[in-house]
Amino acid sequence: MMGGWVDPGGVVAAPLDELLSVQQETRPFHGEVEAGWDGMNEYLDVFGVREEDPRGKNIGDYSGQHLRGGLALDRRLWSDGSFWQRTVKTPFDRGDNKTYQAGIQYQVTDNRDKIPAISLRISGWGNSSSEAIKGSPTPVYGTGFMTDSIAIKKPSDRQFQGDIIGSWALTPSTSISLFASQGISEVKVGDIFASFGDCNYKIERVLQPDEVNGGWDSAVNGKAVDVNNPNCGITSFTIPMSAYNAPELPPGMYVSYDASYYQLGGMTQWNNHDWRFRLGYRYQKWDRGELDDSIALLQHVDKTVYDTNHHITGEISYKLHPNVAAYARSQYMTNQFLGEVPYSYNLFSSHKFEKPYGFLSFGLSAGF
Repeated sequence: MMGGWVDPGGVVAAPLDELLSVQQETRPFHGEVEAGWDGMNEYLDVFGVREEDPRGKNIGDYSGQHLRGGLALDRRLWSDGSFWQRTVKTPFDRGDNKTYQAGIQYQVTDNRDKIPAISLRISGWGNSSSEAIKGSPTPVYGTGFMTDSIAIKKPSDRQFQGDIIGSWALTPSTSISLFASQGISEVKVGDIFASFGDCNYKIERVLQPDEVNGGWDSAVNGKAVDVNNPNCGITSFTIPMSAYNAPELPPGMYVSYDASYYQLGGMTQWNNHDWRFRLGYRYQKWDRGELDDSIALLQHVDKTVYDTNHHITGEISYKLHPNVAAYARSQYMTNQFLGEVPYSYNLFSSHKFEKPYGFLSFGLSAGF
């Protein structure tokens, strides 16, 4: 029902939480689906949002596709989901990432005069990739040893989130929405590999007796992936933390961790029979516990903890048919993808999140 501007983007959680609103479609088993292309490159970046990388103009190029949709289960109950395929060009690989989301929203009150329509929402969302690589020299957990590169296999994150959303109709064509959200996050990774020269080692945390202070001491253990490699003069090594006055190494090794976050924001919308304009803002704040502490102590380039992000999204849609609309959407972040892809933030990569970023999306939405 495009005549009523059905709105899956209004309720899909992270990414695009800045467009959260109370569901508009109330007819059971009616809703909308959206398909789109997402991108950023030197031709689309007409406002110079991203900084040019000296290693190449295409570093930081972004491309992807997404599919999103929502369905009214009854007059007050709304379900939705989305899937995103993202690719970011880096100096070392193409940074492929998959994002998924599913949620359900229940409308508690209707909008009457100054009383907003209020919905309660719960959702789950996450990201995964086959590999994440840091291809520049990096110290090993404050021990003084320097690795040439670090590769993390199968990184992923899972988030569960609760939202309270309020929407007001100011005029027949204008509305505003406000929201507050709380969430928890879990980041997991597979094997970790570090290269020293031309030898690649699998890195693990181990415990060994502390000969000086008694008890047990955490240590970094490395085993050569190919023991027959002539460049691997040392096939295995163990680096105890206490021997280098380095902090105790936790089981997650500062790449797997639990976190929490909250966010606040709002959106304004105007539409007539043919056009719709939306503008949304979101503030997000993260708490990563001991990971943030380790960054302030051990990060070798920039010991700044990046735990907040500001998102601004603008969108324009035009009806091509009573049930089909074309849209163009622009998203801006003050700290590139911080909170959008939680697993990408860890002790080794945190200094990469100080820069702004943005991208554009173009696509079609259809009501049913």
